[in-house]
Amino acid sequence: MLNFDMSTMSEQSLINCDIATDLLDNVSVIAKRMSISGKISDKMENDILMECAALRGELQAHITKGEIKTSFLDKVRRETKRLIEEMQPKEEE
Repeated sequence: MLNFDMSTMSEQSLINCDIATDLLDNVSVIAKRMSISGKISDKMENDILMECAALRGELQAHITKGEIKTSFLDKVRRETKRLIEEMQPKEEE
């Protein structure tokens, strides 16, 4: 759970926070579901959840500063996209 005072943040920072939180939540849920269904290993699930937790920690640090810049949101987007790609089955060549 992220802790912050909404009154200290700009509207854009609040929007960026919501988007980043949703992206991280969605990747975590996808990893858990894929692990349960056997599509990824438990280790991969744990690795992905740890990376999401690290990004949440960074997000909390930005919240503490009172600003979530678009550049950080772009980083979250890149990282969540990479994590989702890692969960995709590898095609045999």
